[in-house]
This record gives sequence, C-alpha cells and structure tokens, in this order.
Amino acid sequence: MKIEFTVFKKVFLTLILSLSSLGVIGQTWTNYDASDGLIDGFINGISQDNNENLWFGSWGNANGPFTFGLSKFDGTTFTTYSTNNGLSNDEVWDVLADTSGNIWVATSDGLSKFNGTSWTVLTSADGLIGNNIHSLFLDDNGDLWVGCSNLDSGEYGVNNFDGTTWTSYLGISTGTMAQSNNGNLWFGGFGVYEFDGANWTYYDDTNGLSSNNVFAISVDVDNNLWVGNYSGLGLDKFDGTSWTTYTTADGLSNNKVRAIIKDSNENMWFGTNEGVSKFDGTTWTTYNVSDGLIENHVRSLKEDVEGNIWIGTWGGVSKLNPILGVFDTLKQEFHIYPNPTTSYLNINTKAIVFAVDIYSISGNKVMTIDEVKLNQIEVSSLNSGVYFIKITSQDNLVGIKRFIVK
Repeated sequence: MKIEFTVFKKVFLTLILSLSSLGVIGQTWTNYDASDGLIDGFINGISQDNNENLWFGSWGNANGPFTFGLSKFDGTTFTTYSTNNGLSNDEVWDVLADTSGNIWVATSDGLSKFNGTSWTVLTSADGLIGNNIHSLFLDDNGDLWVGCSNLDSGEYGVNNFDGTTWTSYLGISTGTMAQSNNGNLWFGGFGVYEFDGANWTYYDDTNGLSSNNVFAISVDVDNNLWVGNYSGLGLDKFDGTSWTTYTTADGLSNNKVRAIIKDSNENMWFGTNEGVSKFDGTTWTTYNVSDGLIENHVRSLKEDVEGNIWIGTWGGVSKLNPILGVFDTLKQEFHIYPNPTTSYLNINTKAIVFAVDIYSISGNKVMTIDEVKLNQIEVSSLNSGVYFIKITSQDNLVGIKRFIVK
C-alpha cells in the first residue's frame, strides 16, 4: 500500500523522561453501525479469529426491516453472511472462533460452522439436543460446549463436542458459560450449574444467588465466579464459599447485567442496560452514551489481541482502548511494522497524520512526535517492553496500535 503523509511543520521529537499524564483531551469513541457495513440488530456475540478478524452476530431489532445475521470485520471492511451465503438462520445468538480457524454460529435453527470457504449446518440429527442454539464456549481442552433447546420436545441442556463425539447433558439451562482455574465448568441460565467433570452442583436464589434469571457469567483472576442477572437485582460474586452482591449503590452502572468478561489486565467488565462498567478490584468506572458509547444497552463484550474492548449494543459496536481511556476513531487502515522492533517503527496509513504519541503499557506517555514528516519513527531510546502508538490525523481522529520493543 502506498504511504501518504502531509507535512505541516518542522519535525521535532520530545522524549519524556519522567512519567507524565496522558494528556488526552476528553474521550473519543470508535463507533460502528449499519452505515459502516455492520450487520443490523442487537449485537449478541463477538469473537476474534486466528487472523485477527472480528465476528459479530446479531438478532432482535424489531424497529424496521433490518438484516440480521453475521458480520466479519478485517479492520477496514465489514462482510455480511446470512442464509443467502449458507448460514442456517439469520437469528444469531452467539459466535465463536475456535483454534483451528472455524467460526461457529449459534442460531435459532441450527449450529452453523464456517471453515473460511464452506458452511456446515449441525442439528439434532447430528447429536444436538435441539436446533435452538443459545450459547457457545470453548474449554481449556479445546472441547466445544453448546447450550441449546428443542422447541418440539421441550428438552433443553448442553452438548459437549470433543472433535469426534457429541455428548448431551439434559436439564442444564445454559445461556452463558465459563471455566474456573481448576478446570470446573460453569453454566448459567435458570440459576447456575457447576460441573467438575463428574458431578453437577446447582445454585439458585435459595442458596446464594440474588436471581435465577442468569444472563452472564465469568471467572476472575482470583477464581471468583461473577454472575449477572436480568431481573434488576445486581451482580453476584461467589468465592467458592459465600456470595456477595453488587448494585448501583456500589458503582455498577445498572442492575441489569447482560455481559461479563475479564480482560488481560485482570479488570472485570460488565455490560448493563445503562452502559458498561469496569471494576479493577477497588474502583468502578462507567462508560455510557454521555461519554460517547454508541448505545446504552450492552449485550456483548470482547477483548481483542490488541487489548481493546469491543462493546456490542442494541445499536452497533464501540471500541475502547482501556489503558489509554481513548476510543480509536480512525477508521482508515492503519498498520505498523516491524513488530516487534529494535530500533525503527514504520507507519502505514492513508490518513493525514498530524501527531504521534507513544505510551507505556501502564498508560504513561513516553514520547511525542508532532507534525510527522516521515513514515518511520525511531524508538531505539525506549526500553524493552510493550507500548502503544497513538496517531492523530489532521481531522483529529485517533488510531491506536500495540507494539513491542526488544
């Protein structure tokens, strides 16, 4: 790709030797919706494949003649998949990329698998409990778990697929799944089930849960289980012995919790009906439409390989760099190389770059280059480690990438 830059002033480089403040004015969000090519509807599931493409599954927007299904985002362009392409049904409840490069899609009429070229549809005839697929999860052994129900027979439960054989566990209401550090699996639906590989333990509102209407579960770095419900009763944490409930009185943005993830920095993120809340173990931070979030009703969360948090809502997707507290708004293609590097970093973009900032992994600004003249910057003065590069375009849009200095 041809590199295009515009020069405005003389190049100068300032290396900040001491830790400084971020210097970010306000917050800027990266928002994507149907006008950008994203699939319509509620974004129920987000996953990222081995090639760093992001996949978004949607269903449920009844306010007009919208198109539901699946979108793939390569960082520049959205590609839509529907029943016209081989998807079993356009009502998508979840999406999961496995380690072999397959994309699994939970729909209201079958489990679809895409290998990058062709589609395969799996149903009850292949061993599933039912064709109404609710949720997907990949455990530490690489086994696929599928929460589903059979609308004809009334049966429901969870299926396990080890790559060869399907195993059914009936009566396990499953809309969300997680795994503890000890390997135990958790299933949330009507209450919460724990499975140690042999025995099942059930928790409901009679032995600790604040509500049986469970929509999201996740496990934190200390092996605590977090449970979000949609009854408006808050968020539950289980340490293996006792339950603790968190509500808006503690800092949660809303008491209806639809999505939970743990990020690579050990923060917990909670998607609610009034935005997304981050909890670092001590402090709560909330982002909503007043900050620039595309829509307040959060249905899915995903951390990508760059450490960005993708937030799926009723009205599209927002992307946040949680370290810098900045939302990447530069939608043009933006690449850096080599990565890792030892001395120089090349910038490849069609945007008109106005300034470049380098931040440490902890979010401290360590270098500033104003009015970039060249397509290459020297980073040999930086210590070995992980950094973020933030470029600002002439029209004040922001692009962020993570890189490594050897």
